[in-house]
Amino acid sequence: MSYIDVFIPFLAGVVLLAFPDILVQKQDASYHKKKSLFKKGGIILLGVSIIYVVVLLFSSK
Repeated sequence: MSYIDVFIPFLAGVVLLAFPDILVQKQDASYHKKKSLFKKGGIILLGVSIIYVVVLLFSSK
């Protein structure tokens, strides 16, 4: 595992948290539900990247 494996979910999580509107059309009836779902997905991806960092730091090479 390398640092790029940490960066990919971190970047995706930041994008989903900061800009959930780019993936959802504002005319959609369930706009707010989908927006909150993307934000939750972003939080999960940030958690995955934190776990990757912990594993990367404490793994023996």
